[in-house]
Amino acid sequence: MMQRYSTIKLVPGAGLSLPVVASEAVKALHFIYAQKKIPFALAFPSYAVESGSDRKTLGDQVQVFTADESGLNVILDSLEVDDLLRSFVHPGRIRKVPENWSGRWAAYVRFRIPNNNVREILPEYCKKGHAKVREFRTKKAEVLPFLHYRSTSTGQKFAIHVEKKVYDEPLQAAGKPDSFGLSRTMSICALPLLESA
Repeated sequence: MMQRYSTIKLVPGAGLSLPVVASEAVKALHFIYAQKKIPFALAFPSYAVESGSDRKTLGDQVQVFTADESGLNVILDSLEVDDLLRSFVHPGRIRKVPENWSGRWAAYVRFRIPNNNVREILPEYCKKGHAKVREFRTKKAEVLPFLHYRSTSTGQKFAIHVEKKVYDEPLQAAGKPDSFGLSRTMSICALPLLESA
């Protein structure tokens, strides 16, 4: 259970747009996880629909949730020593998740689009269905916000689309977030929908 959180303010500048700053912040958190192995989950309290559009935006804040204060301190300390991010990422104080939260919950799910290469290994009768699923998910992804990422192992660039799902009650089974702090379709980590602070 995620017991502590900090709201990080994202500030664009020096030629870096807000989506790029958000991407760099999440990339840094991913690297911290790889080094320190501290599980964390992310929330985007200002996730919203852009005015005059159907597109959604992650907004100018990210909340980092951890199981305990010591783990969150390690993560925030690691962010502070990152020279690139220091000007663009401003962590807030550590707060305790309210006990017996009775408000709404949200999960920020990594939205995947099936790869074209998968069709090569599918039986013939599945290929048509796979193409329709890929077309549907590609269309849906057009309005979702995404993080820019470049793999350090392969050098490949890709987008990590993020879909927000809201729940009126906590889920019976809590899933575990991935190494980016996001839920997966089959492993939902719902977090209290807290005001930014």
